[in-house]
Amino acid sequence: MPEDESVTVKLGEPFKIGPPNFEKLDFELALKRVRNDLKTDFIYAPHLGLIYARAGAHLIQALTADLKANG
Repeated sequence: MPEDESVTVKLGEPFKIGPPNFEKLDFELALKRVRNDLKTDFIYAPHLGLIYARAGAHLIQALTADLKANG
C-alpha cells in the first residue's frame, strides 16, 4: 500500500492531516461509531458514553481545531 505523505505519523511529532484528506472526514459519523462501539467494549465504561453523548460536539470542535492548527 503506498504511503500518503499528507497522513504520515512520525514518532514525537503532532498528528497532521492536510487537505484534501481533512475535508473528507465525517466527524459526526465517527462519533456515532464510537458511541456504538462502547456497547461491545470489553471494559464497561458508562462514563465514556456520557462524555460522548453530552460533549460530542465540543470534542469534534476541539479535534478539528487541533488538526487545522497542526495541518
